[in-house]
Amino acid sequence: EMENKDDVHQKNDDDQKLKNNKDMQHVIPDITSLANSAHIQTDVPALLEQGVTTKSALEVLDSGDEKWGVFCEKLGLKKGHAARFKRQLKKVMDEVRIEKERIEAAKVPIGYSIRVMVGYFGRSYGSFGTALRISSKKKFIELVFHPGYSSGNGAFRINNLSGYTSNKSMGYVPAPDCYHIFDIKINKSGENEVKIFNEEKKQEFVQKFICKDLFDPSKPPKLAWGHEFRNGTPLELGKESIRASHGEHKMKLMKFDKITKDGINDVDSEKKSSS
Repeated sequence: EMENKDDVHQKNDDDQKLKNNKDMQHVIPDITSLANSAHIQTDVPALLEQGVTTKSALEVLDSGDEKWGVFCEKLGLKKGHAARFKRQLKKVMDEVRIEKERIEAAKVPIGYSIRVMVGYFGRSYGSFGTALRISSKKKFIELVFHPGYSSGNGAFRINNLSGYTSNKSMGYVPAPDCYHIFDIKINKSGENEVKIFNEEKKQEFVQKFICKDLFDPSKPPKLAWGHEFRNGTPLELGKESIRASHGEHKMKLMKFDKITKDGINDVDSEKKSSS
């Protein structure tokens, strides 16, 4: 409906807010630009005088033909000008819809990037593996290694994943009594990776693995203790978690990000807690 003359400044502010909106800035023009695009430049003074903005014009158009007709009549728009104005507004509406769909699609994760500090502090090397459990609604796996275990060079394996359950040499003996970084990428494609490294010891091991069922766009995977420590209690961001068996096994979740088409974003806030 028609805005009061006193509301002109407020509506201009609204237009400016729309233009400053990062996502819609290139989609919603100000009313003068819109009128110029519709080739109704001669009607710009009337539009500004009546406090019409792109937003208010879109709202009237969306409310139905009857209100649109009253709106154009009060503005004194000629029939041809009103038709051109309407066509241009519909173009903007389509562009806004497409942009909103793009923005929503960009929020859907295509992967998760996880970093966990993991370590074994003891002397019973190889007696008990240190295991990080990753679970989704459909599947769980456990990333297991044995710091200090020289006979198997760390003896890495992935429990509950066919083709990866046998102990594998890491190419070096991961040091005990310190933390190692587990950098994990869980991808929509099912092509995943864990990189285990210790910068101070200059040790690094990479294992790629295939598992589509770990990825769920609606719910990030849970991280918890694996092996004989399976109790379902998830790791909390920034909090050290300790389990005892043949020494101490320690873990600390350092980051949990979702990867979208637009880049990396923090995962859902409920997974976060103060350190």
